[in-house]
Amino acid sequence: MQTAPVCRLPDDILMEIFRHGAETNDGNHHLQFQQVVSRVCTRFRSVALEDALLWIKIRYVPKNVFVRRCIELSKSALLDIAFHGNSGRLSDKPEYEEFFSLVNRECFRWKSVYIIIPLNLLPICTPLWDRNADTPYLVRISLYSITPVGSDFDNSHLELLPGAYPALREVKLATSLPSWNWSRRSITRLELGPFGARGAQHEPRHGPSYENLFQMLKYLESTIEHFALRGYLRDSPHDERAVGTLSFKALKTLVFSLESISAQELLAVCSFERVENVDLLLGQSSREQFHSIFHRPDSAPFSTAQHLDIGYIRSLDNEKCRILEAAFPNITDLQISPFIPLDDGLTRFLSDSWPSISSLGLWQIELPRLWELLEARRQKGLSRLRKIEIRNVKGIPLKSDFDRISLEVEELTIRRTPQWAS
Repeated sequence: MQTAPVCRLPDDILMEIFRHGAETNDGNHHLQFQQVVSRVCTRFRSVALEDALLWIKIRYVPKNVFVRRCIELSKSALLDIAFHGNSGRLSDKPEYEEFFSLVNRECFRWKSVYIIIPLNLLPICTPLWDRNADTPYLVRISLYSITPVGSDFDNSHLELLPGAYPALREVKLATSLPSWNWSRRSITRLELGPFGARGAQHEPRHGPSYENLFQMLKYLESTIEHFALRGYLRDSPHDERAVGTLSFKALKTLVFSLESISAQELLAVCSFERVENVDLLLGQSSREQFHSIFHRPDSAPFSTAQHLDIGYIRSLDNEKCRILEAAFPNITDLQISPFIPLDDGLTRFLSDSWPSISSLGLWQIELPRLWELLEARRQKGLSRLRKIEIRNVKGIPLKSDFDRISLEVEELTIRRTPQWAS
């Protein structure tokens, strides 16, 4: 082993190799590479144990195996904390509390926190609820909680991220909170939800109200670059709602669920100066709701958007299509949900509309219908579809159809197809 070329590498080069190797670990075996490499030889073990960056990922595992050792070996390096504990059983609570007692005292070194936890155990992660928490380097928070069916836990004393968190930039929250009052301005990425979904073993999560979310976003108008809302907003009386508009200066990516009336009303008062990517979960919006959300008498609300993903809607008739085309006039990439049937009406619309589109994603279509769509766009002088992705080919595809479509587009991807016919 001592004569192998790898043994002549300097320690700093070995450390760099080990760090790349550690990135191959999966979530269930987050220390697998470190354990293997430290058993190869005495030198490898010494180099691995000396490199603090190999041990910065602190993960909860049953009985908290290696947690103390990782904290010790990470020395003064910033930490990535991850806890995945769906169980609300009382028998698991001591282990959960032990884990947080170990990592909470290191909160001054936290860089990111990823937590999935029953709602009744949220308070044990004290730095997220302590106004005086010392977390100067915390950049990213991901917090997901579930409420077991029948739980009577009172969370009214929890205040959403009350500390200073001067470095905080990214927040992902899917939890039920009594208050969503928030005045933070440093966030560049905010993801909320999913809210409203109830499972067999847990209660639905309750998101912020229109008023709460409006005020939260008002603080972030000039800084936020990525915003996602999935699920329902909490109902609130109209007379409690903020009056005004939201004008986003830096937002580039928007993921927005329009399944609740409150969410639809909120999007209707938003304007976007630089948005590029939009993912809309439209629900069962009526034509009137479509018009109120997307129609602007003076300008197209999403004129800068290049990518549009349309999801969760049962029918997309011609009038709704026209409203979307007017709202998104410069789309180059269009992705259509599997819940939207590509019927004759939608095919006709795509055949003579959205001249800017060059990339199209479809869940399911027959190849002859796709050829008709391409031919119609070509005859009407619309932009050529250079890239097409199909999840499922409907019917028995013919090789001749595939060949002629392939000649028309630069990139054709078919994820799944029945057996080819000659």
